Amino acid sequence: MNTSLRVIILCQSIFLSFQVHRSEGSSANRIVANLDQKGLEVPCTIQPNLTFQHLGWFSCSTIEECRSSLDEHRIAHIFNISTVLVDFPERFALNATGVLTILKVLPEYDNKTLLCRVVTPLIGSREFITLLEISEESPRIVCRSPQTFYVVKGMKLVLECDAVGYPLPQVTWTRDHELLKNETGTDANFVREIANMEDSGSYVCRAQNSLGFDNHTIQVTAIDIKSCSTSPPPGKEDLDSATAISKLFYPLLLSLFLLLLIAVAIIIYLVWRIKKSGVIGQNHPNNCRVESGDDNQNVPGQHIANHAFNLEDIPKKEDGAEEL
Repeated sequence: MNTSLRVIILCQSIFLSFQVHRSEGSSANRIVANLDQKGLEVPCTIQPNLTFQHLGWFSCSTIEECRSSLDEHRIAHIFNISTVLVDFPERFALNATGVLTILKVLPEYDNKTLLCRVVTPLIGSREFITLLEISEESPRIVCRSPQTFYVVKGMKLVLECDAVGYPLPQVTWTRDHELLKNETGTDANFVREIANMEDSGSYVCRAQNSLGFDNHTIQVTAIDIKSCSTSPPPGKEDLDSATAISKLFYPLLLSLFLLLLIAVAIIIYLVWRIKKSGVIGQNHPNNCRVESGDDNQNVPGQHIANHAFNLEDIPKKEDGAEEL
């Protein structure tokens, strides 16, 4: 039975070897990635059910360069099936199945050849090639610094920006049309170790490549701490004046409002007293008047007027008449 099992394994190995040899004539695998892309996985196209003993990944410009000196271009490998070793762990990762992960796609990876070399127990070594390309895009600027930036005189001035695009853009920094920096790459930071009052101005970051350009403007204002007590920053003096005026205005407005309330209260009281005095005067018994017409019935003291008599109607006392 052991002989039969060996024959079956041998036949399977010959069949897989035929399949692998046939796949070597096919075109290499091609992957297109974006610049700064993270976690890009590159599989090693191993035939199904093919068990490998050793597996290695190599990076070089051409396949011939890789084959000429494998040890110089090795980036990761698996030894004795289970032992995984990565030569550049800050850039690559490798799992037990042979999948290579590029942690971040860098510009130097463009048009790179990634060679996966597999060693099997019966068939021997086989190669699988992957060509890596970076897609082209027009540049764009991503700034982490605010558009209005304040820096203290004597401190370090740092304007943080990144230029994203491929081919790598040309990055320039200008202040009020004066060229301050000119270089090629994705790092678009501007640094001034010691800031002066002359560093105030309008800073423009420009990134440009063959596909286009992008601009970003930051307004920088330098502040002298020594003169802060006597010379506040622009706009601070106006703010202090407005605050002082408001502190004087609100108490005055409150006082005027209280005086107005008191005056209104006094006026209301005087009107009430006047009305009350008028009502009392109209209801007094001695306030009698005689009027003709039908309205006389409602006039106070009218009954007195009706019984009034004229002194001329009284007979005069004759001379010599005796007094009763």
